[in-house]
Amino acid sequence: IYQARFSETLNQTREGLMKAEENLPETARDTALEHADAIAGLIEKGNTMPFYQAYDQMAVRLSGRLEITQNAAKGLMNETYAQANGRELYDDGKAAEEAYHKPVREAEIAARKAEQLQNRSRSRSYS
Repeated sequence: IYQARFSETLNQTREGLMKAEENLPETARDTALEHADAIAGLIEKGNTMPFYQAYDQMAVRLSGRLEITQNAAKGLMNETYAQANGRELYDDGKAAEEAYHKPVREAEIAARKAEQLQNRSRSRSYS
């Protein structure tokens, strides 16, 4: 089924991804750093998201751009971020999550609970 759909075997796909990882262009590290730096922006702006979702989203984008595996993209982002900033991507991402995503999520949960409580009190008053 895979070969019919993608015109190559799964092993050929795997080997192609491994070869692409070994022969990354010179700009790959810069591209990886751009994607790693964008994670904090995804966490803090608009519809906030937890670190793991932002991290996965940027890994998918980077892997598609460089034609490598998502695992290799994550490793490249971690490595370039640590070299450029002297800190771990995970630690900075979790700090951004605590600062921006967690308060939004907690406010949404509190609003839902308040609404549920209000709905319960209304239904009791009708009884």
